[in-house]
Amino acid sequence: MNEYNEERKFIEAQLTEEAQLQAHDLFSKEVALVAHGDGKYWNPGVVGIVAGKLANSLRKPCLVLAKSENGEYRGSGRGVKGLDLVKALAECKNLLLHWGGHPVAVGLSIVKENLEEFTKAFLTAVKTQIGNHTPDQDLEIDAFVQQNQLNDNLLHEIEKLAPFGQGNPQPLLGIEKVRLNGKPRSVGSGEHFQFSIHNGEEPVTGIAWRMADNIPPTDKEIDIAFRLQWNFWNQRKRLQMVMDSWKIHES
Repeated sequence: MNEYNEERKFIEAQLTEEAQLQAHDLFSKEVALVAHGDGKYWNPGVVGIVAGKLANSLRKPCLVLAKSENGEYRGSGRGVKGLDLVKALAECKNLLLHWGGHPVAVGLSIVKENLEEFTKAFLTAVKTQIGNHTPDQDLEIDAFVQQNQLNDNLLHEIEKLAPFGQGNPQPLLGIEKVRLNGKPRSVGSGEHFQFSIHNGEEPVTGIAWRMADNIPPTDKEIDIAFRLQWNFWNQRKRLQMVMDSWKIHES
């Protein structure tokens, strides 16, 4: 059972990462996300969890669809405050095979040939409800941590609060008066950057999506708002910070 759970978490983490790349490369300026894929980690059984995570971290409605064995794309969607997902899907129902749910969580299926047209129609439907910007959601730090608390045990404790999604967002953590462990490195297409801070024993790496034009200084103490997740790379599982925002520390 433990081996199954670890495998499921691994698939979930990989799917989340691939969906995040779509979010940042294709939908960064859009009011919503429609991520889809048919690769190794695109499992219809975990799309709901991933959609919830992304809606929480990106602060906009997210649909995540994966190719099923019969060729259909099946997915789940999670919304944000002020949006009725059912109403949005109703505007696109002629393009869907099946759909249903409630205002903040939906399920749907679609054929591949309709994905592009559906994506455009869904984005239009969302804009009709909430305009070109997602509803304001205040940045609220759930807990402040110390550098020496940035370890695997902290994320294990956070995972006990799962599943995360609408009504139970993943905790947003804050850490104050820290210095980056060296110069951040641009990654991807140059829009993102990686960074690290030291927890007293070893560096803890982090990623900042679409923030390459706002890289923190290395010679000043800063405050960081972030979430923790697992990063799976080369069959290794490591702790990773996902930066939400930063500011110069005010003494």
